[in-house]
Amino acid sequence: MESGGQKAHAWSAYQLTSASYRAWKWTGVNEKKALLYAGISGPGFLTVIEILDGFSQGWGFSMGDMAANVFGSGLFLGQQALWNKQKFTFKFSFHKKYYQEALLEKRADNLFGKSWYERMLKDYNAQTYWLSGNIHSFFPKSKFPKWLNISFGYGAEGMFGGYENKWTDKNGTVIDRTDLKRIQKFYLAPDIDLTRIRTSSRFLKTTFYLFNSLKFPAPTIMIDSKGKIHGYLLYF
Repeated sequence: MESGGQKAHAWSAYQLTSASYRAWKWTGVNEKKALLYAGISGPGFLTVIEILDGFSQGWGFSMGDMAANVFGSGLFLGQQALWNKQKFTFKFSFHKKYYQEALLEKRADNLFGKSWYERMLKDYNAQTYWLSGNIHSFFPKSKFPKWLNISFGYGAEGMFGGYENKWTDKNGTVIDRTDLKRIQKFYLAPDIDLTRIRTSSRFLKTTFYLFNSLKFPAPTIMIDSKGKIHGYLLYF
């Protein structure tokens, strides 16, 4: 599950760097220092976790995860330095996934957890990561609403192990489900940039900022790595 995990790391790094930048600006430091401090404190937290993972049995230090942290942080910092705004936003969506086969549902419970919040954090089959671009930022003379985005998403299906669908249960029995294909999914959908909705309320501004890390449910087109195309009236 390396690919899904790295996208989770990139998303987390982007959000932490954004929140850190916002906090430093609130303290009154200038733009350059806010970017510098956010670039250190944002990904720094995730780097500590990576180092601790390196000493943890069953996990280990991952250069791929570190690279994802750098990418996520750099996506925020680069845009802020270049444009003084976020033309692209890194977003996340999740839907609770149920597995029809009892064996797979049991594997999912053991691997991802049973509660919805555990599944939200760990089940890469149910997660989608989005790069959401603001149309008005690129075409300021257009008549598109300033809050309208176009989003490109990535998800996966059939992931029941780190690198292959093969595992050993608690009784020591090797279960081989390599017959289940690990499929990549690509999405295209409209989105809303909540931070571009005009309001004078500080409460709403903060609320919009927090919820802007999540992809807004919308009609979506999906194409997977097997060439299958599917449309959703509403996808989250």
